[in-house]
Amino acid sequence: MSTEPMTRTARTSLANLAIIAALAPTLACTGQIDGGGSVDTPPPSSLERMSDLLCLRKMALDLTHRAPAPEAMARVERGEATLDQLADELLVSPEFKQVSFDWMRQEFTPTNLTTAETDVEEPARLMHHVLLEDRDWREVLTATYTVDKDGVEHEITDRPAAGILSTRYGLQSTVGSFRRNWAGRFERQFAGITLVAVTLPLDQMIDVSPDGLAGNAACAGCHVHPTYGIDSLARFAQCYDDHGDRIADCTDPDASFLLQTGRGLPDLGRIAASTNEFKSQAINFFFKRLFGRELAREEAAYYSDAAGLFAASGYQARALIKHFVTSEAYCSR
Repeated sequence: MSTEPMTRTARTSLANLAIIAALAPTLACTGQIDGGGSVDTPPPSSLERMSDLLCLRKMALDLTHRAPAPEAMARVERGEATLDQLADELLVSPEFKQVSFDWMRQEFTPTNLTTAETDVEEPARLMHHVLLEDRDWREVLTATYTVDKDGVEHEITDRPAAGILSTRYGLQSTVGSFRRNWAGRFERQFAGITLVAVTLPLDQMIDVSPDGLAGNAACAGCHVHPTYGIDSLARFAQCYDDHGDRIADCTDPDASFLLQTGRGLPDLGRIAASTNEFKSQAINFFFKRLFGRELAREEAAYYSDAAGLFAASGYQARALIKHFVTSEAYCSR
């Protein structure tokens, strides 16, 4: 996202806010809600359930990028193993460990702002650690530890820690005036909110300071909106420079996001991790890896089932993945 002022338009995908009725009023700007996945997605009732053997093959290819072992196929044919049992086995395999790490790495790629010294895989390693250790997925935004290249967990004591938010990559890969670019990326990645840049006449001079945009009717909607205003959100990261270093003697200012207030990245991590927006983004992250698309409007009930399972499991990502690959929707065609 550019450092230009934003319009009063906020868009969210179906897979997050649009299918959570209680959250619809939060997009009160002149917001648009995108449709999410394909509008032509056939309803589950019109799909044919494949055999357990075919579903096992699909599951193995998705989770390990390999065909199922002949022994596993034989157990299914003899009725000696269920898809639930085989999913558990695949989810602890070395092959799944590698495949799932690649899922995380795809989210964090080097940019023209990251340096050769930047550990660009630190966020992916932390997310992967949370997945494999069956930790609460919300720790990706709240963890007070990091994970080194050997997979060893280390407590962070030299700076405020907020999971991947406080990593050098997280703070360095998107920079700009008043941290607005960083705030825009945060909203897209963790809340599913996309702000659209306003088009202004080339000869029109705009005061882009916080006070200037707050007083500009064309820009104020998304810059100072009480729910998702990016200028207030950006203040959570105000005490970090463009290199991702903590600014000496800087005191975190008051900031707010989704009508909740706090100071600094740890507060933002706790605020965001407690929201339905973050939960729905997490669900959609894994859904897309397994289905190759986002959830569609007609799959609201499917999303609700997944969200209930996810919460009941203590937000364990492996439990969510198992729920997906053993569901009727996954095993249908």
